[in-house]
Amino acid sequence: MGLGELFSEIAQAIREREGSTAKVRASSFPARIRALPRSSGIELKALRIVTPPAKKAYSGNCFAAEAFAPAGMTMQATVGDGGKSFVFPVTTGQVSFSPSGGLKAGTKTVKATLVFGGWSVSAAQAVTVSHRTPIWTELESACASWTRLEALAATWGAMEA
Repeated sequence: MGLGELFSEIAQAIREREGSTAKVRASSFPARIRALPRSSGIELKALRIVTPPAKKAYSGNCFAAEAFAPAGMTMQATVGDGGKSFVFPVTTGQVSFSPSGGLKAGTKTVKATLVFGGWSVSAAQAVTVSHRTPIWTELESACASWTRLEALAATWGAMEA
């Protein structure tokens, strides 16, 4: 089932619930979906990763770390009793990822969560985040001001003597 078919079925369930034949606008979906009873069959049941993201290996340290990149990822959401599902490419804003921001060294999974109406489902993506040695520009950017960097450099110079 494609996303368009799923939306058509949701609109039909809303019309049946409200006893109406009028078109259901997409902008009114969230509130109307939340009003549907669980028995409507429009309940998000499961989420699974069909195609993993192109990038699964990351690096990071205490100064800088790479953020999870979902490019190339597709997921399958199962609706109702499990008999209906739709596959969709992951785009920014559709699915939230945890942890967000830079991934710390040693992180093994990233949790993907899809929220639809009042329902929420999650799936885990395995990742590898290795530790990398900081380079000078990362040390420099970690300093809040040039004064702190100069003080740090002066301390290093004193240590060499």
